Amino acid sequence: MSNDLFSHGIGRADVIAGTVRLELYTLVPGEAGTDPRPVVDTVVHMPLEGFVRSMSVLEGIVQQMIKAGVVSRREGGAETAPLPNLP
Repeated sequence: MSNDLFSHGIGRADVIAGTVRLELYTLVPGEAGTDPRPVVDTVVHMPLEGFVRSMSVLEGIVQQMIKAGVVSRREGGAETAPLPNLP
């Protein structure tokens, strides 16, 4: 059984005692006339080894998106839609 979840992104990542802690956020509507605001709603904990292995999977996805023209590579990383200001 798997649990599906949706996240707009990673707001914070820390390494504590060999465990990576990722805070995932979703955007919620702001007050009328303001931008949506990010709210942390899920925290993922992974052993450091598993996190490092997952990076190659994520890099493979980025390479597929670059090849398909969905994103383009720029100095310093992949170019995507602008991110909100995170706390």
